Amino acid sequence: MGVLIHRTAAIGGADELDFSRCRVVVLDPFIATRRLVTDILVRDMRVGAARACATAEDAMGLLLEGGWNILFSDWSAATNAIAVLKSLRVAGSPFRFLPVVVMSSFSSAEHIKAARDAGMTEFMLKPFSAQVIQSRLKSITQAPRVYVESPDFFGPDRRRRHDSFQGFERRHHTSTRFADRRQANFSHVGPERRQGIPGFHGADRRQGAR
Repeated sequence: MGVLIHRTAAIGGADELDFSRCRVVVLDPFIATRRLVTDILVRDMRVGAARACATAEDAMGLLLEGGWNILFSDWSAATNAIAVLKSLRVAGSPFRFLPVVVMSSFSSAEHIKAARDAGMTEFMLKPFSAQVIQSRLKSITQAPRVYVESPDFFGPDRRRRHDSFQGFERRHHTSTRFADRRQANFSHVGPERRQGIPGFHGADRRQGAR
């Protein structure tokens, strides 16, 4: 099977800060965090509804009740968010396309990559502010990411940005006359000058070659 692209509809209303259509389940084992997140969602973000629970089993029970369209999930020693994500993204799951925001104090690139590869939608590093929660909701509701299905992955597209870079170091692949294909060719006095550019020395003429 090749790569399949699935497009999903935006959850939000006409206004970019209208989160009234968001119905959020908050999974976190710590009562202080549960209260903080739900208070921000309801009081500040004005979501349609928010319910909190302490375990993955309780979160799944809420989701099965129906009507919930976003999950905020803790990832800590007490909550295995990777297992939660995999159970949601598995083929045949009614929640394959559910947006999932992972909340964690795990900040290493390896942890973030693991959550991304398991199918997370957004990531929030603890501690976080109301502005961070708002930014994640805006991303989910106003710019939903396409879902990608391949032999070894299903979830939101892991490529975050597709912007065209217009800076000074932009590479031009239409020109093959230069090895580095850049807008400008800079003077280089080192022994490793690239082939085809003035100053290049072959392997047998490089400094230290025998």
